[in-house]
Amino acid sequence: MQKLFLGLLATALVGTVWAEEPYRGINVGERNVAVIDLHLHTGEWDMMPPGFHERLAENVPTGFKWTMGPVSDWMLGTDNLLGQLEDAGIYGGGLFALYSPHTTGLAPNQFVAEQIAESGGRLWGFASIRWDD
Repeated sequence: MQKLFLGLLATALVGTVWAEEPYRGINVGERNVAVIDLHLHTGEWDMMPPGFHERLAENVPTGFKWTMGPVSDWMLGTDNLLGQLEDAGIYGGGLFALYSPHTTGLAPNQFVAEQIAESGGRLWGFASIRWDD
């Protein structure tokens, strides 16, 4: 049922945005086909737990570990997410709120809502509901 819902949602979104932005998409044969990414994550360095910081920094040379915060914030920011989508010919995407304080961190619903508001209609939010309260 969930896959059916996501499929219908994706179809509706593609149909809506494709009519407004015909230059986006990829060539398939002689047609352009609209593309959306339904699984994007956001956040900020300060919202991630120390263990996740360590895991992300494992492949960064010691002298550059100080850059992890600013680079992560930039990589997960609205403008960069939209720029990456644009570069790949993707119109927009589904942005997930996240409540995972012990593993990857937090991207609260309000934080995601603010990024969606800045996206010019190109990001759609998926809320996170806490079940542990």
